[in-house]
Amino acid sequence: HGVKTMANFIFGHPGETLLDMKKTINFAARLRPFNAMFTRMVPMPDVEVYELGIKEGAFERDVWVRYMKGEIDHPTYVPRTVDKSAMDRMYRLAYVRYYLSIRVIWDYFPLLTDPRFLWKSLSIFGRMAFGKPVFK
Repeated sequence: HGVKTMANFIFGHPGETLLDMKKTINFAARLRPFNAMFTRMVPMPDVEVYELGIKEGAFERDVWVRYMKGEIDHPTYVPRTVDKSAMDRMYRLAYVRYYLSIRVIWDYFPLLTDPRFLWKSLSIFGRMAFGKPVFK
């Protein structure tokens, strides 16, 4: 019926391993939404994972105050079962693997003929997959 679907996937659940993250990436590929968004766990105040992060020493109670003041980057929760650099690599791999798959490129091809959409898509992809825009 031409309905375009979107799916969101979060890396960094308590106890999650690199294997779990790989399974998430594989699931996203099998699910085949038109659009996929991959994010890292954000510890919101007064939520269980926020309290767990404080207890584990992952961040201080004032993490959101410091973030809002611009003193630190966006706070994320990294489970003890992985290290931050490995989780960041999995996050980038998810975007690369998903959006550079033949099926996704094929699905997006009609939209990519619009130069504005192509430019915006490449910029967003670069930011998500490589941490910086492809073009300046």
